[in-house]
Parts: sequence; C-alpha cells; structure tokens
Amino acid sequence: MDLSKQLAGAPISWGVCEANGWGYQLDPERVLTEMRECGLTATELGPDGYLPQDAEALAALLAAYDLTLCGAFVPLVLHKRDRLVASYERAKRQAQVLAELDAVNFVVSTPAEDGDYDHRDPM
Repeated sequence: MDLSKQLAGAPISWGVCEANGWGYQLDPERVLTEMRECGLTATELGPDGYLPQDAEALAALLAAYDLTLCGAFVPLVLHKRDRLVASYERAKRQAQVLAELDAVNFVVSTPAEDGDYDHRDPM
C-alpha cells in the first residue's frame, strides 16, 4: 500500500479555525501551498466558507495545488431546537460538496453556542 497517496491534513493545523478569536485566518493559498510542500496529498474543508463551497470551484482550486478533498469537520448544534434547521442545512451543503468530490470523511462535532471552545454552554 502506497501511504504517500493517503496523507491528509487540515487548515486547523495552520491555526485556521471557526472558533471566535482563536487561531490565525491565513489565506487559503498559503495554507494549500504549505500543505503540498510538506507532502500532504489531501485536505479537509476547514471552517465554513474558508474554501469554496461550490464543488467545481473547489475541485479547480485543489487541483492547482495537486490536492484532493478527503472530508470535512462539520460543527453542528444538534442539542438546541432553534439551531436544528441551520445545522441541517449546513450538514446537507457540506455533504453535497463531499459527495461531488468523492470525499468520504464527514466528521461531526458540537461547537460552543458562541463559537468559543474555552467555555461551556448552558443547557
């Protein structure tokens, strides 16, 4: 098995994060360039909107860096009724992009209500 074709990373490794006030929002061109330079062959989507959400545009961008899409980390609020519709719509949009680019990893997490991972949400 050729493991060099299975080495993936994520923008979070460069500090790119959806949490408020956390990390650095480096531009995608720098992150994708550095991913390739260190031998990665695939990436996940990163925070919502960081990379194009249109499958065709995303495929073209990743191809320019000789990368493929391996999946997405998708924070969804499923424990609060008022956030279910928005979470469903986001999940559906992300899943559609993944399916169109044959990416198979859909990682779900529960974010903090305010996007701050350093505090706990009240129930």
